[in-house]
Amino acid sequence: RYHVPQARSFSWEDVESGSDLDRLSLALDSLPDDALMQALEARRAKGRDDYPVQAMWHAVIAGVVFQHPSIASLRRELGRKPALMDRCGFEMLPMAKKPAVGAHVIPLAPYLGVPPDSAFSRFLATLVKLEAAGGYTKQMLASLRQSLTEVLPDVGRHLGFDGKAVESHSTGQKDRETGKASDPDADWGHHTTSGVDANGKAWTKVKSWFGYGLHVIADTHYELPVAVVVTCALASESPTLRQMIGDESMRVPTPAPVKAMLR
Repeated sequence: RYHVPQARSFSWEDVESGSDLDRLSLALDSLPDDALMQALEARRAKGRDDYPVQAMWHAVIAGVVFQHPSIASLRRELGRKPALMDRCGFEMLPMAKKPAVGAHVIPLAPYLGVPPDSAFSRFLATLVKLEAAGGYTKQMLASLRQSLTEVLPDVGRHLGFDGKAVESHSTGQKDRETGKASDPDADWGHHTTSGVDANGKAWTKVKSWFGYGLHVIADTHYELPVAVVVTCALASESPTLRQMIGDESMRVPTPAPVKAMLR
């Protein structure tokens, strides 16, 4: 007989102790993104292939893993680290010959081979359109969730839900001619908290932001997300939670006490 070793889950300490490239490789190697890659390749068809779609996708994931606040920040890190460029799949361009002494040139070395802002903007716009049409990230999350239940049969037994404000880069000010903000999909959200201080005085705090809301259902034991939804900032948490649990594509194993609470 052959002994089949039992699959074990990793610890977050193992992830944090690895290098940045190790953590990126763990994410890239685990994503079931074949369907998305095929859709991206089909959409590009015979168009220009200066920057391969898989390399662009890997760069976007790198931005998430390394928590870059902007594409400009991501591009700077790509320019500084040839190893990151190589891991994403970009081809490093050869250095130009050394300019003559005193010649005024724009230094290319920090951004050699790094896609420009316009390339990232077009790629992100394509991702948004494909997601709206095919729900590829939803499919990836469902596939990862299914793989997780095969390793951890009790995942989903202890669930928690929380929301987080995600601010847009737009100020929310509307253009006088169009009547729209520079980020037309975002809106204003308001969150009120209240309590009583040590002196017995009641207090109320209102947080306002222009942007979106990130809503997550997570396994509180394994500290892993099982369902994620992004809404406009105005969306309330309670209706969003009901919608997430009722969505068949989420397939969240909701405990009976939570179901009773939502009735």
